[in-house]
Amino acid sequence: MSDILTYLTSSIPISLSETYRDSYPNFVMDAASRAKGTLQPPGPGVDAYEVEWEADERGLNYTLNVKWEPWVKNWLVPSIPHSQVTHRSRLLAVSSNALKVNELNYRLQQTIDNYKAIEQLKLRDRDEYEMFQIVADTTLKYMTIDADWIHSYIKEHEQSSLGGGYKWRQAYEISTNEWASIMQQLKGNMEEILRRPGYWNNINWFSGIRARSEGLKSVVDHYTPPPMERSRIILFHPTMSLWTVFIPQKAAWYKEVLEKTEQLVKPRGEYYYPYVMGGQIYILAQQYFNAGLPFRANDGKSWESSVGILLGKYFRPFMVNFKGIAMLPSGETFTSMYGTMASLLATRGHKGKWLILGDDMNNWDGSPVNLPFIEYQPEDSKYKWILGVRYDIDTSMPRISGIKMSMDRARAMIPMDQTPFTRFSRVVSRKRDPRTRVAWAGLFHGWFGDRSLIDSLAETPPGEYISAGELIERMVEEKITQTDPYGWAESMGVKEVFVSG
Repeated sequence: MSDILTYLTSSIPISLSETYRDSYPNFVMDAASRAKGTLQPPGPGVDAYEVEWEADERGLNYTLNVKWEPWVKNWLVPSIPHSQVTHRSRLLAVSSNALKVNELNYRLQQTIDNYKAIEQLKLRDRDEYEMFQIVADTTLKYMTIDADWIHSYIKEHEQSSLGGGYKWRQAYEISTNEWASIMQQLKGNMEEILRRPGYWNNINWFSGIRARSEGLKSVVDHYTPPPMERSRIILFHPTMSLWTVFIPQKAAWYKEVLEKTEQLVKPRGEYYYPYVMGGQIYILAQQYFNAGLPFRANDGKSWESSVGILLGKYFRPFMVNFKGIAMLPSGETFTSMYGTMASLLATRGHKGKWLILGDDMNNWDGSPVNLPFIEYQPEDSKYKWILGVRYDIDTSMPRISGIKMSMDRARAMIPMDQTPFTRFSRVVSRKRDPRTRVAWAGLFHGWFGDRSLIDSLAETPPGEYISAGELIERMVEEKITQTDPYGWAESMGVKEVFVSG
């Protein structure tokens, strides 16, 4: 038996108990023991940047010197509205273990402050159980062995961590028969969860970090931002992240769970989901904007720690406990589904047309959501920004917004020492080829090659939709070899800006 198979088969069986295990002490100890983080590579508009940083108890203090690509300062920025440069921009993508505890404390406190308001939207106990039964039964129904799907899933996650020091790429060693055995273990977990409704898990979760950064106010060469006080946290474990390997029909799985949840909840509005509709969700949004329907973008506050309260006790086995708050881990198969179901519960009393992905709650033709744990997004609403693109300039040619100084990419992250009160500096360089430059520049004008951005996004099949940023980045990286990225630039007579820049 290979090492990776031994590790997985020993990690999967779930242990449940009536009382919860508080993961907070281990989380704090883990963060304190790792004075490390990561810097991310330059975005397509940056040749190189130099960062100087120091971590202390207040946060991460840093300064930046940036060498922008000539086409950004000389052509792109003057050719688009200033708001398109700054809205949804990113200064530096940095992940910081030093800030994980601050982030967790911030999220927990927000949830504690809003606990009563969140709890008022819970379902009755019997309905909560039925809602979990929907998830359990549908998941077991769709679980199957599909060798092609398993291979493609591993390929997509090759560089990601499985936990315990293992990477997904090592899972190529596992045979189809061995995967079948793992699937039976997971099914056994679900059966155990159903036998012990409302129990907590005893999982020792792995924790990680994701980039969080300041917005970019303007394209200049030097920045001295305020201290970075927050980061993003992720929590994962094989027993909760492996389900996807056995659900090749993701869109059908999502569709059935969410449709049955709607039948149970009986919301007043109409609901649409990117994981069910795929890229056609962008066409639907275009139709609503063209119809002139009033639009409101909303975002859930500290949504991971609100989900456990909204969904109720029967979902506890899939949550991690921090000081009595059941938090939804961001690295498990059910993360987006549970986040979306919680958003459906929270907004079910409101009319209108809803487009929901996790805590991203977008509404046309409905009333404001006056809840302290759901935040109205005035800028996203103003710019008709939804799922990575803004429609306000021309709804037939929606375009991306926000200049990214650096990109949040796991495969190209750069180690970043954060030993307290020690000053560090580093030059990070990554020259992009002209095809990539012109492809990204086109997105700011609504073009991908000689096609519109919306037409390209609309081709994303149901079940293959991922987060909007990842979807667009993958489209650029995978398709510039299949399509001519210069089409739009040639038609506008600016091709040489990217070839010579």
